[in-house]
Amino acid sequence: MRASSSSLGTFALHIRVGTLSISSPSLLNCKEVLVVYSRRMIREVVIDIETKKSFEEVGGQEHLDKLGVSVVGAYFYEDNSYCAYEEHEISLFEERLMRCDRIIGFNINHFDIPVLLPYFRGEWINEFPRLDLLQEVAKKLGHRISLDSLASATLNAKKSGNGLQALAWYKEGKIDLIKKYCLDDVRITKELYEYGKKNQKLFYTSYFKTEKLTVATEWGDTIQRAGGGVAIGFQGRLL
Repeated sequence: MRASSSSLGTFALHIRVGTLSISSPSLLNCKEVLVVYSRRMIREVVIDIETKKSFEEVGGQEHLDKLGVSVVGAYFYEDNSYCAYEEHEISLFEERLMRCDRIIGFNINHFDIPVLLPYFRGEWINEFPRLDLLQEVAKKLGHRISLDSLASATLNAKKSGNGLQALAWYKEGKIDLIKKYCLDDVRITKELYEYGKKNQKLFYTSYFKTEKLTVATEWGDTIQRAGGGVAIGFQGRLL
């Protein structure tokens, strides 16, 4: 969206909504823009990746760009679809990702996105709006927590595998098993996101206490750019 002002203090707004392009006259007010925008559903996507190599194989956690991707799993809210992409299909994933409004995941800021970056055309993803559930929870608790801990306490669900098993499957050529595991993690992340958005809290377990513990969640109201600043709002608000 772009806006230009005249010497009289009125604005000419130009906004693109989905495939519909609207160029307003100078007297178009913000309320009219908000009505148009609210008619389009926010296109969110939940992602997870599995890698070809371990940290040990690439020389440590500072070499995320060398891990390689075996499978990308994604859930697209736009059409309620789960999709799994192999390494040679990542360009197709990128094309669809660029049409979304926000990326959601678990530890995506410090793992998934940096690992995917070498496969993408440029570094546009670094400024793309996203919500990292792990980062949001860690802000509240002061420490990190596992996806399995949140899933078991909040959803009464367990992960179907782990990253080391996925690495072994890759070496054995069992890509279909990796896809199933990756999409299962996508589903768990999606359900945690939706639970937290609806109930403003998630539950987790601790090694030191037997009862469930609660962490407040505050996502869902606005879409934040990765570098800071509000991109767009959920209720059709331009902020």
